[in-house]
Amino acid sequence: MYLQSVQITNFRKFGSKNNIVEFVQSDYKKTVKNNSDDPTSKSFVACATTLIIGKNNAGKTTVTKALKQVIDNEKIFGSTFNLNYIKSLFDQYSKLFSGITKESLLEFKKDEFEKVELPIMKFKLKVGLDTDPKSTSVQNLSNVIPIEDNKIQKVIVLEIKFIVSEDEKYKDKVYKIFSNAVKRKSKVKFNEFLRVIDTTKFSRHIYDIKGRVINSALFLSLIHI
Repeated sequence: MYLQSVQITNFRKFGSKNNIVEFVQSDYKKTVKNNSDDPTSKSFVACATTLIIGKNNAGKTTVTKALKQVIDNEKIFGSTFNLNYIKSLFDQYSKLFSGITKESLLEFKKDEFEKVELPIMKFKLKVGLDTDPKSTSVQNLSNVIPIEDNKIQKVIVLEIKFIVSEDEKYKDKVYKIFSNAVKRKSKVKFNEFLRVIDTTKFSRHIYDIKGRVINSALFLSLIHI
């Protein structure tokens, strides 16, 4: 198996646009010369290895950390998210509370507040299969390998989402910092909102190409960073 591409949404440098990283396929070969005059073809790397190569600040570290986030299910902080994305959520809340006074706070309608998107982080992995379909490793992944016209497809697509675990608890914390600011006749600082994200628990959900929730712990265990 080899990684064909990864789509990264709302993670560090990556927002919702220009966020697909594609990799050279594992069978990419170069021509080398052996001791004789006849050139031979040789693979750059092993078929199950993906190399990330690029200039400084091209995003190599971010891509590696994104894959590590997917596999290890690391704790998510405010700084884990794309800055522009989190700032857009903060700006929406700030706009809702703009012009609200202590006296009018009791009449504040939470309908619009509820419409603000909960922070979410998404990844989509496309993994190519270059292994015998009858092999043990592939058979163990039968629940995530798509089959069309009775033929095993050569690409596995998984979407991984990190979603707020306790919606109401998160909303209560956000409402509290903004309503308290109204009572103090002050404004919420962006760092305060980031601290709310820091203390929010996110859960990892994994879906197949048809949007079905799957348990792919075995699949993720086959990927090593």
